[in-house]
Amino acid sequence: MTRQSIALIIILASVTISGCASLANDQALTSTPPRTGQTDARTGGVVSDRAFWQGFNSPQLLALLERADSANPDFRIMAHRLTMARDNVLLAQARQKPWLGFALGPTDTTATQLQHPDTRQPAAFSLGFSARYELDLWGRLSSLTKSAKATYTADAYDIESARIAVITQVAEAYFDVAQTVEQTQLLRRRRTLAERRIKLETARLNAGETTEPRLDQARGTLELLQNQLAETKRRQRRSEYRLALLVGMPPEKFSIQTGPLRQQVSLPPVPAGLPSTLVQRRPDLLAAKSRLQAARYQVAAAHAEQLPRFSLTAQLGVATDVLHNITSGLVGLFGVGPDITLPLYDGGSGKARVDLSQQAADIALLSYHKTVLAALSDVENALMLRQSALGRQALSASSGARQQHQLNRLNARIEAGLSSRLDAIALRDQQLDNQYRAIEDYRAQLDSLLVLFQALGGGWPQAGVLPEELHL
Repeated sequence: MTRQSIALIIILASVTISGCASLANDQALTSTPPRTGQTDARTGGVVSDRAFWQGFNSPQLLALLERADSANPDFRIMAHRLTMARDNVLLAQARQKPWLGFALGPTDTTATQLQHPDTRQPAAFSLGFSARYELDLWGRLSSLTKSAKATYTADAYDIESARIAVITQVAEAYFDVAQTVEQTQLLRRRRTLAERRIKLETARLNAGETTEPRLDQARGTLELLQNQLAETKRRQRRSEYRLALLVGMPPEKFSIQTGPLRQQVSLPPVPAGLPSTLVQRRPDLLAAKSRLQAARYQVAAAHAEQLPRFSLTAQLGVATDVLHNITSGLVGLFGVGPDITLPLYDGGSGKARVDLSQQAADIALLSYHKTVLAALSDVENALMLRQSALGRQALSASSGARQQHQLNRLNARIEAGLSSRLDAIALRDQQLDNQYRAIEDYRAQLDSLLVLFQALGGGWPQAGVLPEELHL
């Protein structure tokens, strides 16, 4: 076997082996995406937390969440960014592969002319293959590849963080719409009472049983309720516009028909004694951890940059000084050998790169610790909000029961002729006002669940499925 054949076999074997390694890396990149707890960081969101959202017992809400999960414009932008991060991984992997090229063109004959300066040298042309493969003895290329993969992982977790934020906003906007629907119903009932009061006060004024200021007060109450109704309708429309944008639809073409909040949405149960370790599956925490890993790999690559580089080069081809007749004066070109590059003086750029990468790693570590503290604080805040909302709901229920008892007694007094209908209207208005506040208390409980959902990075996991311990 000739030396040319051996060189070709070496080059082809190197390309084949590196290609198989690259394929394995690509498969690992696509078949094992980052995961948050039991959630796929690229396909998570509503599907992975369906049990949590089903706890609200609202098919309409679930349908809106699923539409936002697939049609939200921000998700499409982030999908392209994730593709760019994956391409950076492929670029980093390409540096670990041999390079094979084909060249056709003139050959430099300067060295020959220096040996025979008085002799005119003919133009020489060459064609052939050349190959180059850098030996990653110090782990520079592998560190760059690992850094790119860690960055890709962080970007995937960022998408999951954004998805959690968006679907939470969808739920908030939907709750806004349902809340304004129920509040509108109560305000209309209070307006009807205000109109009855005006009629009674007018009749009493005509009979000389009351004064003009009491009638003016009743008219002012009616005007205030009408303004509240108009503002509530505007709030409902703004919430519908916001909901349309979140689900990727033009506001003018979006409409939703929903019932009162307390009839449309149930309160899902919260398991007692949620472990604090659930915070570890938060995607923003996992993203910060991945960026810390990427920064550390960059430090390793910067250190390896200052060490000698070893490469294997090979060349196989022919050269001739007669272009029109390739077989005339044909000379074979062949060469295989090492290529060593050692930085001697770079003006301090290598040290500066190491220092920059180390500073970036220190910042990433501090950011990771900050994210951990923020996550723990978010969970405590969410639990505190939930307890506060439960307390307000209990007080509202107690007040409502007391007012209903007073109304029953007042009705009995009216039938006995001991109280007027104006007293009943006033008490009934107070009861409706209490129900209005009860809607806000109910909404506060819903909001506390959404805050807890975000603080934990998703819904409640299955029993016995907990993440690993957190190490700072």
